[in-house]
Amino acid sequence: MRFLLRALGVGLLLCVSGTCFGSAYNAHPKLIVIIVIDQFRGDYLERYRDQFGEGGFRLLLERGANFTDCNYDYANTHTAAGHATLLSGAYSNGHGIHANSWWDRQTKRMVTSVQDDGTRLIGLAGSLPGASPHNLLADTLGDELKLATQGKARVFGIALKDRAAIFPAGFAGDGAYWIDYKTGRWITSTYYRSELPKWLSDFNGSKRAEKYLNKEWKDSSGRVLRTTAPVPGQETSFYDLVAATPFANDYEFELARELITYEKLGSGPATDLLTIGLSANDVLGHQVGPDSPEMQAMAVATDRQLAEFFDFLGHQIGLANLWIALSADHGIAPIASMTKRLRIPAPIVSPGKLRAQVNQLLSRQLSPGRSAEYLKVFDYPVAWLDDDAFAAVKVKEEDAEHLVGEALKQAGLRDYYTRSQLARGDVPNTSTGLRFLHSYSPLGGWYVLGVPAPFTVSSPTEADHMSAYTYDTHVPLAFYGLPFQPGTYRTHSEPIDLAVTFASLLGINSPTHAVGRVLTEAEASIGCRSRRLLVTVSPATERRAPDLSVSFAGIQLKNPVIAASGTFGYGIEFEDVVHLDKLGGFVVKGLSREPMAGNPPPRLYETPAGMLNAIGLQNIGARAFILEKLPKLREMKNIVVFANVFGYTREDYEHVVQILNEGEGIAAYELNVSCPNTEYGGIQFGSDPRSLDEVVSTVRRYSQRPLIVKLSPNVTSIAQMAHVAQEAGADALSLVNTFLRMVYDASKAVKIPVIGMGGISTAVDIVEFMLAGATAVQIGTASYWDPVATEKIVAELQTWCAEHNVERLADLTGGMVME
Repeated sequence: MRFLLRALGVGLLLCVSGTCFGSAYNAHPKLIVIIVIDQFRGDYLERYRDQFGEGGFRLLLERGANFTDCNYDYANTHTAAGHATLLSGAYSNGHGIHANSWWDRQTKRMVTSVQDDGTRLIGLAGSLPGASPHNLLADTLGDELKLATQGKARVFGIALKDRAAIFPAGFAGDGAYWIDYKTGRWITSTYYRSELPKWLSDFNGSKRAEKYLNKEWKDSSGRVLRTTAPVPGQETSFYDLVAATPFANDYEFELARELITYEKLGSGPATDLLTIGLSANDVLGHQVGPDSPEMQAMAVATDRQLAEFFDFLGHQIGLANLWIALSADHGIAPIASMTKRLRIPAPIVSPGKLRAQVNQLLSRQLSPGRSAEYLKVFDYPVAWLDDDAFAAVKVKEEDAEHLVGEALKQAGLRDYYTRSQLARGDVPNTSTGLRFLHSYSPLGGWYVLGVPAPFTVSSPTEADHMSAYTYDTHVPLAFYGLPFQPGTYRTHSEPIDLAVTFASLLGINSPTHAVGRVLTEAEASIGCRSRRLLVTVSPATERRAPDLSVSFAGIQLKNPVIAASGTFGYGIEFEDVVHLDKLGGFVVKGLSREPMAGNPPPRLYETPAGMLNAIGLQNIGARAFILEKLPKLREMKNIVVFANVFGYTREDYEHVVQILNEGEGIAAYELNVSCPNTEYGGIQFGSDPRSLDEVVSTVRRYSQRPLIVKLSPNVTSIAQMAHVAQEAGADALSLVNTFLRMVYDASKAVKIPVIGMGGISTAVDIVEFMLAGATAVQIGTASYWDPVATEKIVAELQTWCAEHNVERLADLTGGMVME
């Protein structure tokens, strides 16, 4: 079988432009979910893509906007800095967080980036020092969301690690939750609240953490990769046993579901925000490196977990009400054995030995005959200086940092940048200089940032990060949601763009120190309220726009795209999502004699090949539709409304049509004959020629509008059933939720128009159905995974016609020949 197009005229180029945005003030979207994978390189998405299933990473890669060239433009690729950067839209020289921990001059000790002795941990016995975002020097997306909505928005952050939960939630977050490493219990600090919420206390009390012990992590072949069983006689923590396995991410997603449910995220008057920091990938990555089979298995497991979580979000809130972003806080260097095997230089340094070497050099220079610890802590490649030691030999900060930097160069580092130098902005105008300038922070004591050679690691068997090289800076950046035009974008982007893009789309201020850009290239140009359709013409000759209009049964449609019954509500629900006047029309959900509650959930199940549904024909009833829905539809301009009708007896159909005859604004009735005929033992009307003839004939007598008969595919001969419906009085047929071939067979058996449906998701699908004999088409399932699919396909169809010189789309109908 092949398609032959009739010779048609020339078309023109369709250009779509405009902007698409939401409104945080009106809960558009209802919820934003930002997922930050701790240590997930940007190349992983392509490296393991063929192993990903449906609905996880692929939701973002294939149905979202995926930016492949996203790199941090700084050198301090740490967990704390990365999470602060993503939500503040600034680098360390803006938000202040430049390391996971630093030397504190006042207390003479290393302190963590979130350590706050003015607060206390809650969720644990005793009175231990707490944590907060008090070291942030800039606010975050969540803070601006709270400010814009006068606190109505809800903002939460969760992660195994405290810093990965706290910084994304910002100052005004309603809660940040992380685990106690020993027990696995979820905890927080008095910065947020005086006690755990009841739902979280109950979560901890039900011993959810314990179910992740004594488990085996297996790869796809069944090989055991790790076990979380405690070793007899050894005291091990929950973190030691579980954190380097996918079970840790499962535990986080379990909490996320609980939080969304009990905090009622996505149900308030303003947009809510939830950030999830997946820590397990980092814990494992340090141990085995990016190229190990375990890391591959972890990426595949993460894909599964995302698919399950996105499925939960779809059922709980609806994907049309969500915006999702995915990124990472940093990458990771290869393990030395891998680079050396490829003959790539990969120096291995010992931070302890290097620190001793620097102290020895400085002692000979500054205090001959007396050893001193001038370099207090060396967190490779960052050196933290002991200012007291330098004060004792009367050396000031700038000179001290210069001396340490020179000593580091003698010890093997390529270069260095001092705190004093960065504070002045005194760096070369090079990409490297700017990356180190962006790494500056006034927090902490005196320090020197060393510049290591590429692929330098601090262990021969483990992997590490904390450099300005691409293996550490390259991370994913992907978005999903109505404002984003699906596609792969190879334009340069940075993690600082995430917060700024979301802020712009929400209509709120960007975070205080944000320097990112709005990723306008990924803004959807259709399916939103503020956009316009522009048609350009060739500079050589003016050409008319392709004519997409079709007609059947005396009904004129501006294009052949009709939203199918059961997938588009009553049309009103899509008013703020789709420009209804851009569609050919839409069919409201099936209407019955009396209201029906439908089946209990779950009603939908997505499969690799499509979707199963068992809605149960839930509807408000024909009378309520006439009184409540139809008046609102009549207020809309330039729309075409079809009413789907069903029943269990001929009298049911007759009664529904008589009720609908009273209303105005309905173009035609679509008769659903797939329901069981209770008068004839439950056989479907559409499966028995006699039953089909009787019900169509009955409705024909009472109908005051054109009658479309929606046939069932569960028949021996679709051509026979099409002929029966035509002879009984049908003005058109719609079929069949299944096969293109049935459209062809039915169209050859009757003289009335045929409306095709079944798996249509692109303009090319429409062309194929029309060539097979369809006058128009209905789109159903596509609206579930992309609520604006119908309008996008209309624009795509216009472009297709222009590119293929199709002047009049209706001329394609029946243009297929069998050879």
